[in-house]
Amino acid sequence: MGVGPLCILFGKTRQAYYDHIWHLCDRNAQDDIALEMVRLVRRELPGLGGHKPYKCLYTPFPSNGITMGRDKLYTLLRRHKMLIDRKKKRGLGTTQSNHSYLKYPDLTKGL
Repeated sequence: MGVGPLCILFGKTRQAYYDHIWHLCDRNAQDDIALEMVRLVRRELPGLGGHKPYKCLYTPFPSNGITMGRDKLYTLLRRHKMLIDRKKKRGLGTTQSNHSYLKYPDLTKGL
């Protein structure tokens, strides 16, 4: 079964089919170029997550024919498991009461 009968079956023209295929190939090529550019940035600065590489690549993207916004770049990086996990904050600060400043007495102590 060729392309023609499939197009008739789904109610699309042959031109629409080939246009769709062309857009998919173009999108995949853009994604590959964008991923390679992110890899190059990460070689220089390995700890960058998603927003800063986008800011670094905002200018080179259009010159390479890439039309991609920040959210699409995040989605692409997430799909290829290239997003960097946020580090958990450890050792959260607690109250430091060993100081020479005025300390109010604990009125609830002994209740």
